[in-house]
Amino acid sequence: MAKALDDVIVLDLTQVLAGPFAVTILADFGADVIQIEPVGGDYGRRLFSTYNKKLMRLDNWNTRRNRRGMSLNLRSQKGKEIFLELVKKADVVVQNFSPGAMERLGLGYDVMKEANPGIIYCAMSGYGQTGPAKDQLAYDGRIQADSGLMSMTGFPENPPVKVGIPVADYAGATYAVIGILLALHYKERTGKGQMVDAAMFDAICKWTVGEIRLVEMSGKDRNGNHHPMVAPSGVYETKDNQYISYGAQTDAQWESFLKLVGKEEFIAEKWDYSTRLQRNDEIEPWAKEWARSKTLEEAMRELTEARLVGNGITRAIELETNPQVLEREMYNVVDDPECGEIKGVVGVTPKLSETPGSIGTAQNIPELSQHTEEILSELLGYSKKEISKLKEEGVV
Repeated sequence: MAKALDDVIVLDLTQVLAGPFAVTILADFGADVIQIEPVGGDYGRRLFSTYNKKLMRLDNWNTRRNRRGMSLNLRSQKGKEIFLELVKKADVVVQNFSPGAMERLGLGYDVMKEANPGIIYCAMSGYGQTGPAKDQLAYDGRIQADSGLMSMTGFPENPPVKVGIPVADYAGATYAVIGILLALHYKERTGKGQMVDAAMFDAICKWTVGEIRLVEMSGKDRNGNHHPMVAPSGVYETKDNQYISYGAQTDAQWESFLKLVGKEEFIAEKWDYSTRLQRNDEIEPWAKEWARSKTLEEAMRELTEARLVGNGITRAIELETNPQVLEREMYNVVDDPECGEIKGVVGVTPKLSETPGSIGTAQNIPELSQHTEEILSELLGYSKKEISKLKEEGVV
C-alpha cells in the first residue's frame, strides 16, 4: 500500500528524544529515512545501552523504527564529501545538534543549499538558531521552567510543578514535523528548499503566551485542577477514594449540574457565566460534596445521565488495557527477535484513510552501520572495494 511520504528521502542526524521522535513520524508514513551516526554510534545509542536490554529495544521500537542506518565520520574530509553527495539525493535533512555545530563542521545550510537548492534543512534545538538564549544548554525541564509552563502547573499554595512527561521534547518534535511538511508542500509548488528552525522553547511558548490572559484574569499563576474560566471545574475525591474530573460550562450544563447536586432552587436565579465565576467559592463545595457521596462508578453513571462531561483519572500504566487506546492501536505489543514480547510500542497518529502509517517490523530497526554498504552502493554508486577502503580509513 502506498504511503504519504514514500517518495521522500530524509537524512537523519538526530539523537536522544526530540529529533528521533520527529523523524519517526516521517518514517511511519513511508519516508526513506537514512539514520546517519558517528562510527562509534550516536549519544542516544550509548545512553540507552545502560538500560536493560528490553527497555533499550522498546526505545528502539519507539524512536529508531522504519529506518535504514549507516555510520559516517563527519569530521573527516571524505565523510563530509559523502554527506554532501547524500544531500544531493535527499529531500530533507534533520539534525538536533547545538546551534552552530553543523557550521563548525563546514556543513551548514548554505553549504547544503549549494549542493542541493531543493534541500529542506530542519535544525532542531532548545531555543532556536537566533536570540540571546540560542547557545544555552536546553533539556525538557529547563524549557518547561523557562517558557512559563511550569509556573502555571500545580496548585497556588504549592511550588511550580513540571509536567510529568517530556512535553517540550514532544512539542518541539511535532512542530518540526509541521515545518518540514509545510516546506515539502512549498517545494512541490516551486522546487525551492528552505531551512526550518524548530525550537522546543517556541513550541511551548506557542501554548503558554496565549494563556497569559488567564493568569491576569484569575490573579493566579497556578489554578490547580480548577480552570479559571469554568465554574465548577476540578478533580474531586469520590466515596471509594477514587478521583473524578468534571465540571459545567454552558448554561444548559449549569442547570444540569444544579439538578445533579440537589440545588434546583438556584435554577430560577439564572446565574450567568460571569456570576458563576464570581461565586465559584460557593459552587465548589457543592461539587466536592456530591462527588464524596458517590462511588466513582455511580458518579460516572449519573454524570452521563445528566449529560455532563466527567471522567475518572486514568493511570498511564492502565492505558495498556484501555479499550479506546487498543481500538486506536496507540499501545502495541510486538514480538521482538531479540527480547521476545515487548509491550508499550507507541502507535501511529494521525490516522489516514488512503495512506496510513505503520510501526513497521523489527527488521526496520537498524543496528549501528547496518545499511552503510547498501546506501553507499545504491544511492552513490560506490564499489565494494571503495567501501572497504572507507572502512579502513575510519570514514564509515
